[in-house]
Parts: sequence; structure tokens; C-alpha cells
Amino acid sequence: MTVTTSKPAYYRYEIVEVTVHLNYSDQHLIAPDTIYASVSRNGSVVPTIAQMVRVPCLFGGVEGLWHGYWPIPWNPVLGTYVVETEVFASDSTDTLRARAPFEIIGRPLQPLEPGMCVMTIESTIDFLKTPFPVPFDASGSEESFLTWARFLGADAIWYSVGQTMEGESGVTDQDPWYPLNVRLFPEVALKTKEAGFRFGGWIGCYFLWGENLKELDYTYSWDYWKPTGKMYRPHRVSITDEKRLSDIIGLVRMLDADPHVDYVGLDYIRTGFGGYEMVEDFVRAMSVGTPCEWHDDSVFEKRRWLALEIEVEKDSGIVEKWQWYCAHRVAQNIRTIVERSGLKKPLWVFLLGWRHGQEHGQDPIMFHDAGASWCAVMLYESNADHCREMNKSWSSYLEKGRVNLIVGESVDWELLQRSTEPPGPEEFYRRVTEAVDGLYGGAPVEGVFWHDLNRGAWGKRGPYRRLEWAVTGAASFSYVRSQNGRFPLLVSLGVPDEMLSGTTFTMTVHLENKGCSDVNDVVVEPIEMPGITFLKSGPIPVGTLRSNTETRLNCRCVFSGSENDGTHIMIATRTKWAPETHQNQYVSFAYLRRASKKILTK
Repeated sequence: MTVTTSKPAYYRYEIVEVTVHLNYSDQHLIAPDTIYASVSRNGSVVPTIAQMVRVPCLFGGVEGLWHGYWPIPWNPVLGTYVVETEVFASDSTDTLRARAPFEIIGRPLQPLEPGMCVMTIESTIDFLKTPFPVPFDASGSEESFLTWARFLGADAIWYSVGQTMEGESGVTDQDPWYPLNVRLFPEVALKTKEAGFRFGGWIGCYFLWGENLKELDYTYSWDYWKPTGKMYRPHRVSITDEKRLSDIIGLVRMLDADPHVDYVGLDYIRTGFGGYEMVEDFVRAMSVGTPCEWHDDSVFEKRRWLALEIEVEKDSGIVEKWQWYCAHRVAQNIRTIVERSGLKKPLWVFLLGWRHGQEHGQDPIMFHDAGASWCAVMLYESNADHCREMNKSWSSYLEKGRVNLIVGESVDWELLQRSTEPPGPEEFYRRVTEAVDGLYGGAPVEGVFWHDLNRGAWGKRGPYRRLEWAVTGAASFSYVRSQNGRFPLLVSLGVPDEMLSGTTFTMTVHLENKGCSDVNDVVVEPIEMPGITFLKSGPIPVGTLRSNTETRLNCRCVFSGSENDGTHIMIATRTKWAPETHQNQYVSFAYLRRASKKILTK
């Protein structure tokens, strides 16, 4: 008897295919319908998904051959593993065993610029002709998007190039991408590069916008609606659809060929909920037990059975196998996109933050091995407690050096649960900076993205000004750069907690040079905010800040916030130094509460 694997080495998104061969000389052996295989490392059995310690190898219809599948566990240790099978002899208590080694490997980590900061633009308007309002002015100009990027101190601008909007003019089976964005991106990329920023374009892969017509020549996914108990087809394309995969590959090639595009991105690269059209391959690949009538059931009945097991019965073993299988299939698509497009530029993927995206068919380790240079972790649509739980979950799953992570939050007061304590922009900053420090459990993540310009200009900002959301975005950029050692300064503001309107107070600017080199030509610039008046206008020169030293500046200000300004008033500064660039800035802010009764001021 022999056992072999389909290849000598596997990436962490793959399934180890096992073949057992019983020779003619093994006729004294019992030849069962099923032979079981287990995998070990350094002599210890390694369970696969759902804690299965062995997987079945089924008779394959060819005499003497049995086939089985061992899914590689989530985020395994790299190295040599051994698959082992055993068959009992019919005339004795002896057991015949066979072993075969294989490797679990990982794609080398591509070093990236530490503290990378990105402004995203998710828009379907011609913002070169319809200017965005800028942080400090509602009018804007034809290059407003660059004004925002400069204010934030971004390194790069990422733009949503590929969106399929059913029902929109120009969106066809032959050309499924919203025409405006595809036409606009070369000019946006050129202007971005000429202004000194890097440019990335991303594609919305399997989610469709617009009217829910389902008239395009795609295979749509299958999902289950629990309130009615019925299967239905959502506005998502199945990840098994070859035409959609080819359409994505075509747009990736276009982006890769543009000389002004530096990065290519994939969004909605996930199954989301549903995906039950994959039921038959899932059962085979993941060794899932099925009902007795399985082989007589229709495909529709099989889909419904799986949906009920996952969404009604909530069978924990099947749920985990399903989540792994979906992530595996999505990672295979990423690998196919990279290989068939011939992509040469770095690839990023947007990844849901909750449980590392695994509930929606995503996994950062799998996506890295499939070809992603970054995983852009979306913190949005979680509340404050969930964000803290996410930090714990990620830090127990990953350590720095396994993947490259960029974290981002959405400029959306609704998605921040309409936070007023703390104010929405401050809650935005808190969630981002806690994720910067928390996802790896201490070491900082590699970057931050601010999502997005469309939301910052016109979105659900709540009672807060554009300028406040821009300041907290710039402050989060400053923080991640400082934490990554990209520049040595750390700047914070000290102000009274609350005060009456008309009160004069002192703001303390605390500057610390954590680096080994001096920082020259340091200047602190107050950012003009409604409700705050600086008694001394203009930049405050600091000069040279020696290495490993700190200093404090006191600025006298008047608090003039009224009821129209709300209960919290932002105060902010921008610290610059040589050489002067948009990135060499540390933006700091604090909120003062408008007091309702007379208090003692500091």
C-alpha cells in the first residue's frame, strides 16, 4: 500500500489531496469503502477544520484507488507534515501503514513602506467637473480631491474604478463596468501622480450596485431568507461564475497597464452571506456528512439542506467548514486573477474586520498566500465594544510579520452609532488608533486608510463639520506613522475639560522627539476652528528639537463656542518640520466641552 499527495507543497489556502493505492499484493487486506487518513507534525496529530483528526478517503471507482481531502487548518505553522493511512489485515490483527511527507509553505512577505496612509474615493460622479467641498470651504475646485489629500497628509489615493451598476446606461454584458469611473481613472491617476501622491484603483468584484434586475449574463448566488424560510438570489454574483472572473481579470489588466497606477485593489472579494450554489463541491472537499436521501435529492434540495444546517440548526462543525471552504474558494479566485492577468503591481484586498472576515469567506493568511500585498481591514459596521473584541481576536490570531495590514474606518456618524460621548470624529480616531496598536497585540499595523472622500464631503457626518472629520483623519495618519517609526515626533494637546463661552484658557502643546536624530525647523500651526480664537495668530516657531527630548508650548486661546456649535468644540494644531512635505506633519486635536454653569478655568 502507498499513499501520496497531489503535490509536494501547499499554500495555506489549499486542500491537500490524498491518494491511497492498494496493490495486488495487498489482497490479504480488507478493502473497505472508506480508508481514513490523518496528518501529523513532529509526531503529533494535527486536526484539520472543525477539529477533525482524520479524513475519509473514498473508493474512487478505479480498482485499488481511494481519494481524500485534508483542508489546511487556519493559519498553521509552516513546515513539514506527514499524512498517514492504515488498513487492517483480514487474517490477523496486523495493520499496514503508509506515510508521505508534504510541506505547508507561505508566500514571502513583501516589505512595504511603514506607516502608509491612504485616502480612498468611492464615488460615481465626475468629481473633476463637480468639485468636492474641501475641509475648510464648502465651494472647492476642480482639484478638491488633491486638497483633501494634502490636508490629510496622504501617501496615496485609492479610487473605486470598477463598479457594476445594473440598469445604468452603458453597463452591458460586454462591458459591465460603470463607464464614468473607467473613463475617469486615467486622468485622476495622472493628476494624483503629478501632485506627488501614489495612485491605486480598485474593483468591486462580486457585489452589484444599481437596480436588482439580475439581467446581466452572470450566475447569481443563492442565499436563504430566514423570516420566510425560502431560498432566493441576492444581488451578488456567484464566486464560481467564470464570466465575472474574466471581467475582473480584464479590468485588472487595464489598471496594471496604466503607467500612473501604482496599486490594484479588490473589494467585495468574498461570498458574503449565502453562496449555497457551491454545496456539492463543499460536501466533497470538506468531508461533510449528508442525509441518507442525499443522492436522490435535487440540487435545489441540497442547497436548502445546507442553508438550514448553517442558518437554522447552526451546526458548529458544518459552519466552520463552510467558512473555511468559502475563504479557500475566494483565495483561489485571487490567485487566478493574479496569474491570468499577469499582474505586476502590488495588490490589496479589502477585508471585513469581524473574525478576520472568516464569516464572509475571507482570511488574511489565505489572501496573502494567494497574492495580496496588503489586507485593508474595514473596521466599519461594528460598535465600540465589537471593535475592542476585534482587536483581541486579531491579536490572538496574527502576529506582525505574517501579513501587511492597513486599517480603516468610515466617515459615517451612523456607523459610529451616532456617538456624542465622545464626539463622533473623536470616536473615529479612537477606533482607528486602538486598531493600529491592537490588531497585532502591541506592534503597530503597517498603515491606515481614511474612507472616504465622498463620505467626508457629503456623507452622514452628523452634527460635526467636514473639518473635524478631516482633522481626526489626519491625526490618525500622524499616529500610525509615529508608531511605525517613520518620523520621530509625537505631539499631543492639553486643554481644560470644559468651560463657559467667552473664557480665556491655556492650551499646552507637548512635543516629544523619540528618535535618535534632531528634528529641525519645527513649527506649530494652529488650525482655525469655529468656537476657538488664538490670541496670537500665525505659526509658532519651535526651532530644533533635539533627539530624545521633549518640550511644551503654552498658547492662550478664547473659547467662544455657542449653542449653535454644539456641546463639544474641537481645537487642533498642525506641527511641521524640515524637509517640508505633505506627509511631514503631526496633526493633533482635543475637544472642549461647553459648560452649562460657571466653573473655575485652568
